[in-house]
Amino acid sequence: MEKKYQCGDKGDLNEMEMVRSWWNGAENPPVTAEAAVSFSEGKVTLSCPTSSALIGWRKSGSDSWKIYTGPFEAVLGDSIYVNTHRIGYDSAKKAIVVN
Repeated sequence: MEKKYQCGDKGDLNEMEMVRSWWNGAENPPVTAEAAVSFSEGKVTLSCPTSSALIGWRKSGSDSWKIYTGPFEAVLGDSIYVNTHRIGYDSAKKAIVVN
C-alpha cells in the first residue's frame, strides 16, 4: 500500500483564501505592530514585535526609504520616519524626533 504524506501545501487555495488564512480567518487584515525605537550613543535601533515584519526608515520626507538592517547614526533633533510591514497585513507608520 502506498503511503500518503501531508505537507500542508496550500497551492489549491485561491489567492483570497490564502490571504485570509494569514489573517486567522478574519475578513480584514491585522495591523503590523509599530516599531519600537531607541536612541543610544548616537545610534537609532528599531525593532518590531510582529513576526516576519520588515522595517523601512528614512530621515526626512524627501529621502529614499531604506530597509532596516541594523542600528544607524542620528543626532538629536533628527526626524525619523518608520514603516513596519508584514506581507498580508496593514502597515504601521510612525514619525519621531530623536531626543
